[in-house]
Amino acid sequence: MLKDLTAILIRGAETRAAETPATDTLATGTSADTAITPAWIEGVVRERGRPTLLRIAPLPALGLVQVEVADASDGLPTEDPALIGALSARGQATFVHVNHEAQQAIVHGFDAGTAGEGFVGAPGAEFEAQLMARLGCDLAALHAADDQSRAGIGVVASRTAALLPGRSLALPVGMPSALGSFGFHDRAVDTGGEQERCAFFAFDRPLIAALTQTSGAELARVIEGARPGAPSDPEVAEMVGVLRALGERTLASAEPGARRALVRAIEMLVLGSGRVFAGGDRASYWDERVLPLVSLQDTEPVIDEDDLDTLNEAQSLLHALVEIVPAAAPPGGVGAVLESIGDAELSPLLPAFVEEGVYAGSILQLDPTRLVAALRQLDGERLSAAVARVERAWFTRKTGQPAEGEAFETFRRERSEAGQPDVDRVLRHLSEVRI
Repeated sequence: MLKDLTAILIRGAETRAAETPATDTLATGTSADTAITPAWIEGVVRERGRPTLLRIAPLPALGLVQVEVADASDGLPTEDPALIGALSARGQATFVHVNHEAQQAIVHGFDAGTAGEGFVGAPGAEFEAQLMARLGCDLAALHAADDQSRAGIGVVASRTAALLPGRSLALPVGMPSALGSFGFHDRAVDTGGEQERCAFFAFDRPLIAALTQTSGAELARVIEGARPGAPSDPEVAEMVGVLRALGERTLASAEPGARRALVRAIEMLVLGSGRVFAGGDRASYWDERVLPLVSLQDTEPVIDEDDLDTLNEAQSLLHALVEIVPAAAPPGGVGAVLESIGDAELSPLLPAFVEEGVYAGSILQLDPTRLVAALRQLDGERLSAAVARVERAWFTRKTGQPAEGEAFETFRRERSEAGQPDVDRVLRHLSEVRI
């Protein structure tokens, strides 16, 4: 099978693979100033000034370091001549791109920041000759020297990290990289007039303590620095004004009347520091369509005659599944915020700001223990088996016939095709919240 590749290959003056990751050295030049290390590569890539997915893979058998750079927003590889030039400051850097389906092939070499003659054409003998001349190996050798974790564009391979502001986040092999996971996003589809929306995201919990222990004046400066032109936004201007009024005092000393603005200010800073995001959607869609699948019981569906109207109105087989098969209730029973998440699993972002049982914020901390365990048990095989049980029970109740033969296959196909958009939406949400 022909494999594609988009990467920058670096060769130092003296190249060797790191014996352990702790050495932080993939290739070493003749002095510390020319050492090609992960930290140096990351620093060069960070100078681009935007969130990036970076893979650094040593190829010791070839004396090369393979660097793969993709945009964090869509997971697609980037071709940046300025970056290749910067990475050639400590060694020979060569950009290699080959897409067999599109019949595209590129070899573009840089030495000490200067671009040399390149090759643009199609995969084939000339492309392989260019690789051999520049790198001393062919495409097959490049693939063989890698650790075989690359599954193609849009899927995270080994040694990949998301370079986020102030943080590098190691990513698991096999994670989809094209979901826009590293920035807040709301699909805003099928609103149905509902205003309440829900989104899951991950942030560093110690940040809350740090913010609550910081003076109001300093937090005001942070917000103004993060939001240039903030005074033009009335809500942000109110936050800044309340924080400035605190002076050197912390949030704990704020008067009750100022707390709503302070909660909003902290929420804005927490959201801005988020690390990984699942897409937003209607709160009811998360609660009634997505989260029940996580806690679905493995029982045989029982469909009564009066259930047929409900099933006929279902947007997809997954929708039919959650309508017919019960989901286990969260600990303590259904929740007040989301029925599928128990009240004991949610807590205010700033517990000290709860007044008479009322909390003015819209960001709540979630104890993910139960959901994480349930998500790990919800694999494709289990979900497919549950859908198949509903298909059989639905067809038999509707027709009075056994779930087999051409009529049953037509029934399955028609509902599968009609419900595909809803299934895609649900599975994308499950993928994102799992991440």
